Amino acid sequence: MKFNKSFILIIVVIWSIIIFFIVKTIKDDKEKTEAKIEFYPLFDKNTVVNSIVRNKEVEKGFYKGTVYLDLKDKTRIRFSGNLSVNYMYRSPCFDTFVQRGDLISKTAGTDTFYVYRNNQEYYFVLGQTINEDKRK
Repeated sequence: MKFNKSFILIIVVIWSIIIFFIVKTIKDDKEKTEAKIEFYPLFDKNTVVNSIVRNKEVEKGFYKGTVYLDLKDKTRIRFSGNLSVNYMYRSPCFDTFVQRGDLISKTAGTDTFYVYRNNQEYYFVLGQTINEDKRK
């Protein structure tokens, strides 16, 4: 099977355009997320919070797994939810566990934080996987 130079050139141009748009989309997503990070302080050991989740957004692009929470008291927080895992729960990763309406509570100087939902208390530890023996 013989291809002429024009056909090969067209294929190369088409692939170049496709690759260009993929790279541009990834770059734009990364820049958009990096700009957003400025408005959502990192949820860490020194964070103090006791408020209800008003809105939740989970990053699906460049920073996959990053969770952005807008709380009822106007606080905004961000953290990597898939790094806080508790196998005692059906949805063990925090990013999939937390919902609108949940109360999140954490005091300064601790890495443990609590989620209250339907009169029940759930807990997670920042950056750790716990209760692996209960993995389902």
